Amino acid sequence: MLREALSTPFRTADAPGVAIVGTVLTLCSWIIVPIWLLVSVLVPVFLFLAPVALAPALITRGYFLRVVREGVHDGNAAGAPSFVRWGTLYRDGVRSVCLTVWYLLPVIIVVGVVVAIGLLADAGRIDSVIVDPAPVDLDPIAETTVGEGTPVGEESALSVIAGLLSGVAGVAVLGYLVFFVYVRPAALAVLAETGRLRDAIRPRRAVRVAASGEYAVAWLLALATALVGYALATPFVPLLVGITFVFTIRVAVHALYGRGAGAMRAGSDAGAHPDPPTVQPDLPASQPVADDAIDRSVETPVSSIEATDGGGPHDEASPGPDRDVSSPVTARTRRSAAEAPPAVQVGRTVGPVGGARAGGDSAGHDDRGGDKTSSEKPDDGESAFQWGPPVEQRDPTVEER
Repeated sequence: MLREALSTPFRTADAPGVAIVGTVLTLCSWIIVPIWLLVSVLVPVFLFLAPVALAPALITRGYFLRVVREGVHDGNAAGAPSFVRWGTLYRDGVRSVCLTVWYLLPVIIVVGVVVAIGLLADAGRIDSVIVDPAPVDLDPIAETTVGEGTPVGEESALSVIAGLLSGVAGVAVLGYLVFFVYVRPAALAVLAETGRLRDAIRPRRAVRVAASGEYAVAWLLALATALVGYALATPFVPLLVGITFVFTIRVAVHALYGRGAGAMRAGSDAGAHPDPPTVQPDLPASQPVADDAIDRSVETPVSSIEATDGGGPHDEASPGPDRDVSSPVTARTRRSAAEAPPAVQVGRTVGPVGGARAGGDSAGHDDRGGDKTSSEKPDDGESAFQWGPPVEQRDPTVEER
């Protein structure tokens, strides 16, 4: 993370142009803004020139907000952005300043109250008791007290309260400033991601980003980068090279802010939308097999069964020799691809050599009285199955019957 953030200013397509423009804007911010403030104090009418005098600083802030935005979205994959759409940079800079003022508002209020109390205490510092001159014959220890032991230089109650409030306020302000330094970049990342100031000024959302481990690591790296970078750049500021170095360090720091917030967002999205586990449904063993899924490749033609039985097609409701009445699945659907049809197994489809069927005469009449002629031709082979002796060798009495 640190190496990629440090290389962000140099991985852009126009790195020299970005460095030059950033250096000029930083230098103008350091020179023009202090001069404008000093002149405005002396001549208040120059306060109306604030939009012009603060333009370099606001554009620079808007540029850093853009760096954070790209860090949140893709980790500054394309390097530092270019200085384009200056109007948008100016507006983003104004929103960045408003965000900073909003989070510093508690400090401003507390410091203002303490200063006001201190001014009132200084203006009304009068002893509540008029002290008479001490007697000359008092010893040095007694010279510090008068009457009933009241200290000579005792301050008023308002001064005591002001001192206590100053101490408590100092500790509170110091603690809040630490909180501000840590949370303000998180709020800046929220502003960069959403583009809405009202979302960034909500402390709950900024604190949620700041509470993540990814952001904490990025913030610590950014703090170390800023401290070391400013220490190395300070001696070279008079040579203008240090100003370029300062701008580069600030770009890397804001890239770290964006990367930390982006890593936190990626982790939360992955946790909120996990991949659903693939569940394979278990079919019970007793579940009937669908009729469409049964192999019908060995299904016996209806004409063969009708011909061998000597009658019409079987009734689906009536049980036959090859039908299982205890199951809704018929015998035809239960046949396996490796099993021969029942008609072949019992030899009913194999006729006699002479062309007559068993149990019938040479004309094809069935013994049961049927007149239907078989549609199958007898097998013409020596190894054909025979129900009995050939017709020529049969007993004539059988023929007469």
